[in-house]
Amino acid sequence: MTSWGNAWLAGLAGLDDLAEALYTGMAQGARCVRAPEPQPRAQPLLLHLGDLRRAGVAWFRLALPAPGDVADLAGPPEARRAALAAGAAVIGGRSATRPAQGGVILVPPGPVAGEPCWRFWPADVTGWTLVNPGEAEHELLACLRAVADDLMRLDVARDANGALAALATGAAPSPARVPPGLPDRSVELLDRCDRVSAILAAAGQDEGASVSRSEFQGRSTALARLATATRRARAQAWSAGALALAAAS
Repeated sequence: MTSWGNAWLAGLAGLDDLAEALYTGMAQGARCVRAPEPQPRAQPLLLHLGDLRRAGVAWFRLALPAPGDVADLAGPPEARRAALAAGAAVIGGRSATRPAQGGVILVPPGPVAGEPCWRFWPADVTGWTLVNPGEAEHELLACLRAVADDLMRLDVARDANGALAALATGAAPSPARVPPGLPDRSVELLDRCDRVSAILAAAGQDEGASVSRSEFQGRSTALARLATATRRARAQAWSAGALALAAAS
């Protein structure tokens, strides 16, 4: 929703494009409720997004929180807990000069009356820096190299060292449909994140060549650091369209 929402806010995509993107993998007629209300009344998600646009929301960014890494979240405690449980949230803000006014945090669907339903809270969206996808890619590559070095030093990498080293150079274009306005660097970064995630998934299925507790812990720490960097890079890549919108708002 983040990237297509930004394309829509920028006038680069129509409402039909946004609807198609939102309902891919989601039941038609997805709805949204205002979570703080004791008996929230659901409304179509697209209608709610239109309300947000009329209220002055000018850009969206993606947060992918995980236990111990919730710095990108905004909003009241219950919203942050819901986003952490869901593993994702879309945060909307107004302008660079009034970032804390009229913000919102939307948490992906949970079961409400059997429907896929988003929940939203008013949110203070200060305290987050929009990062250029090139900078995010540089940070991910630096982490890749550091983790590869750590695994090589521990001598517990098996084939992972070669795989990680290969990931540090080049990136194949992603075949996924992306919205207009999302930078090419973001598309490349998303592809790299997918490839790193595949390596991490494979690495999580065994203990590598660890033969001692310290080696196992060192390997786990290195891979967890890479997983965090990958998650942050993915969020920055999908949020890249907000850069121009925030600057123009």
